[in-house]
Amino acid sequence: SFWSPSLILINNCNQILLDEITLLNSCNTAIVLDNSKAVKLTNLTIKNTLSESAALSLLHCNGVDITDCYLDTKTNPVISAGNSSGLLFNHCIKPDGSLIQFEK
Repeated sequence: SFWSPSLILINNCNQILLDEITLLNSCNTAIVLDNSKAVKLTNLTIKNTLSESAALSLLHCNGVDITDCYLDTKTNPVISAGNSSGLLFNHCIKPDGSLIQFEK
């Protein structure tokens, strides 16, 4: 399934805050957000370098604010099915110090 075996799955939720969490080496995407609104992810460190999986997957979400996060993956750190809106990335960086650019 699209969701498993992610470390964190937020499905059909409203007004969620994840703050100051470190996630290491998930065998799939570390965090999956599905059909959720008003989600705030702040001060996260996600290192997912043992697999070819993303740090974050977004599906049918609205109003997701991702701020001050460090995302270290072998592939694109963020994947989206293209059906989410209101995604905001602020000061999220990759290992080389470059900002993660993602707009939808």
